[in-house]
Amino acid sequence: AAESKAPANDLPTAIFWSLGISTALYMGVSFVMTGLAHYTLLAVPDPMVVAVEQAGPGLAWLGPFITIAIVLGVPGVVLVSMFAISRVLYTMASDGMLPELFAELHPTFCTPLYSTLICGAVAALIAGLFPIGVIAELVSVGTLFAFGMVCAGVIVLRHTQPDTYRPISVPFSPFVPALGVLLAFAQILFLPWTAWVRMACWMAGGLILWYFYGSRGADKEESYERVE
Repeated sequence: AAESKAPANDLPTAIFWSLGISTALYMGVSFVMTGLAHYTLLAVPDPMVVAVEQAGPGLAWLGPFITIAIVLGVPGVVLVSMFAISRVLYTMASDGMLPELFAELHPTFCTPLYSTLICGAVAALIAGLFPIGVIAELVSVGTLFAFGMVCAGVIVLRHTQPDTYRPISVPFSPFVPALGVLLAFAQILFLPWTAWVRMACWMAGGLILWYFYGSRGADKEESYERVE
């Protein structure tokens, strides 16, 4: 939001368009894949390649292009995630919940400098040390839990602080946020119990950091004024 010229208009528009385009693409690709191969054959790490192989030699030429697209697309997803995490750390540091190091900006690009460097180094270390399956489960449970908590926070804050200035409206509240909470936590139930344990350990570390540092350094008044 801080990097948008008109957050109240730009953010909802960008979110809905990106989600709509992504959903349409996912549905279209899934429809074509299940037409080329039986869905039971697609529960593999590379379902698109399997679907093309099942189609016969006529589409074999697509295989290398699909592989290249996957190799180029995955780093793009990681880059977007790193972009978001570095901004979250920057905002937390600006509110006093993390050391000021994370709030320092690049002198030329005016983007979070050390937040980006530290996030990139930690992500590279985790990617090199842990199996991809473990990382995928941890990312999934963390993302779903975060989405569920954000939706729940929308309901709670609009009830406990109804007069707070909110430039971005939520249509059909509280039904839409409540549906978001239900969907997020329903998907968490399908993850293995090991993902729950890892999430609990990760949250415990975050709570310890909050108790010994964040709760003492947080400047709530400055945070509220900056949001307004």
